[in-house]
Amino acid sequence: MPVHEGIVVNGKTGKLRGKIIHYSYRSISHQLKKIDTYSTQGAKANFEKGRSYSECWVFLKFPITFFTIYFLKGGFIDGYPGFMWAYTGALYSSLKVAKTIEMKKR
Repeated sequence: MPVHEGIVVNGKTGKLRGKIIHYSYRSISHQLKKIDTYSTQGAKANFEKGRSYSECWVFLKFPITFFTIYFLKGGFIDGYPGFMWAYTGALYSSLKVAKTIEMKKR
Protein backbone atom coordinates (compact mmCIF):
# COMPACT_ATOMS: atom_id res chain seq x y z
CA MET A 1 0.00 0.00 0.00
CA PRO A 2 1.54 3.34 -1.03
CA VAL A 3 2.07 6.08 1.53
CA HIS A 4 -0.17 9.13 1.08
CA GLU A 5 -1.44 7.78 -2.21
CA GLY A 6 -4.01 10.55 -2.63
CA ILE A 7 -7.51 11.62 -1.74
CA VAL A 8 -10.90 11.34 -3.39
CA VAL A 9 -13.33 14.21 -2.98
CA ASN A 10 -17.01 14.19 -3.83
CA GLY A 11 -18.20 17.77 -4.05
CA LYS A 12 -16.62 21.19 -3.92
CA THR A 13 -13.19 21.94 -2.52
CA GLY A 14 -11.84 25.18 -1.15
CA LYS A 15 -9.06 26.72 0.89
CA LEU A 16 -9.00 26.65 4.65
CA ARG A 17 -8.02 29.73 6.61
CA GLY A 18 -5.71 29.14 9.52
CA LYS A 19 -3.70 26.09 10.45
CA ILE A 20 -4.58 22.45 10.84
CA ILE A 21 -2.92 20.83 13.82
CA HIS A 22 -2.35 17.21 12.89
CA TYR A 23 -0.87 14.85 15.47
CA SER A 24 -0.18 11.70 13.50
CA TYR A 25 1.98 10.01 16.15
CA ARG A 26 0.96 8.92 19.65
CA SER A 27 4.55 8.56 20.88
CA ILE A 28 8.13 8.33 19.69
CA SER A 29 7.75 4.53 19.58
CA HIS A 30 4.67 4.87 17.37
CA GLN A 31 6.54 7.29 15.11
CA LEU A 32 9.51 4.92 14.80
CA LYS A 33 7.20 2.06 13.82
CA LYS A 34 5.64 4.25 11.13
CA ILE A 35 9.09 5.33 9.93
CA ASP A 36 10.07 1.67 9.58
CA THR A 37 6.91 0.90 7.61
CA TYR A 38 7.01 4.01 5.43
CA SER A 39 10.73 3.77 4.69
CA THR A 40 10.24 0.16 3.55
CA GLN A 41 7.35 1.20 1.30
CA GLY A 42 9.38 4.11 -0.06
CA ALA A 43 12.37 1.86 -0.72
CA LYS A 44 10.13 -0.62 -2.58
CA ALA A 45 8.83 2.23 -4.73
CA ASN A 46 12.41 3.40 -5.41
CA PHE A 47 13.44 -0.16 -6.28
CA GLU A 48 10.48 -0.63 -8.64
CA LYS A 49 11.34 2.67 -10.38
CA GLY A 50 14.93 1.45 -10.83
CA ARG A 51 16.46 4.10 -8.59
CA SER A 52 19.86 3.37 -7.15
CA TYR A 53 22.07 5.15 -4.66
CA SER A 54 25.71 5.11 -3.73
CA GLU A 55 26.37 3.79 -0.23
CA CYS A 56 28.03 7.09 0.67
CA TRP A 57 24.68 8.80 0.09
CA VAL A 58 23.34 7.12 3.27
CA PHE A 59 25.94 9.01 5.30
CA LEU A 60 25.17 12.31 3.57
CA LYS A 61 21.38 12.00 3.49
CA PHE A 62 20.91 12.27 7.26
CA PRO A 63 22.81 15.54 7.88
CA ILE A 64 21.51 17.17 4.69
CA THR A 65 17.89 16.32 5.52
CA PHE A 66 18.30 17.34 9.18
CA PHE A 67 19.85 20.67 8.18
CA THR A 68 17.09 21.31 5.65
CA ILE A 69 14.23 20.59 8.07
CA TYR A 70 15.76 22.11 11.20
CA PHE A 71 17.39 25.23 9.78
CA LEU A 72 16.07 25.99 6.29
CA LYS A 73 12.45 25.06 7.03
CA GLY A 74 12.50 26.64 10.49
CA GLY A 75 12.24 23.58 12.71
CA PHE A 76 14.47 25.30 15.27
CA ILE A 77 11.65 27.78 15.93
CA ASP A 78 9.54 24.99 17.43
CA GLY A 79 12.13 23.97 20.01
CA TYR A 80 12.19 20.33 21.03
CA PRO A 81 9.30 19.25 18.74
CA GLY A 82 11.08 20.90 15.80
CA PHE A 83 14.31 19.12 16.67
CA MET A 84 12.53 15.77 16.89
CA TRP A 85 10.73 16.38 13.60
CA ALA A 86 14.06 17.16 11.89
CA TYR A 87 15.74 14.15 13.53
CA THR A 88 13.03 11.65 12.64
CA GLY A 89 12.63 13.13 9.15
CA ALA A 90 16.34 12.67 8.55
CA LEU A 91 16.16 9.15 9.96
CA TYR A 92 13.29 8.27 7.62
CA SER A 93 15.15 9.62 4.57
CA SER A 94 18.36 7.80 5.44
CA LEU A 95 16.58 4.51 6.11
CA LYS A 96 14.71 4.73 2.81
CA VAL A 97 18.00 5.14 0.94
CA ALA A 98 19.68 2.33 2.94
CA LYS A 99 16.75 -0.03 2.36
CA THR A 100 16.78 0.77 -1.37
CA ILE A 101 20.47 -0.12 -1.50
CA GLU A 102 19.77 -3.31 0.45
CA MET A 103 17.02 -4.33 -2.01
CA LYS A 104 19.32 -3.69 -4.98
CA LYS A 105 21.97 -5.98 -3.46
CA ARG A 106 19.57 -8.94 -3.14
